[in-house]
Amino acid sequence: MAFCIIQTALIISIAFSDNVPAEVRRYSGSKSLGQMIDKTVYYAVFFIALGTLAEIGQALRNRVD
Repeated sequence: MAFCIIQTALIISIAFSDNVPAEVRRYSGSKSLGQMIDKTVYYAVFFIALGTLAEIGQALRNRVD
């Protein structure tokens, strides 16, 4: 999840920059700021789903014991 926070901070700082396309390619490997935002949203959804599954697994393990 820390990756998503760092990536979001990077998106915000790049959005206020003068040289957006060059910085996006340099720091993220994406072709555009929109693609970088899409990747960050996908990562956030993935990590939230993973955390939810981990919580469900813990709850089931505690319930069975």
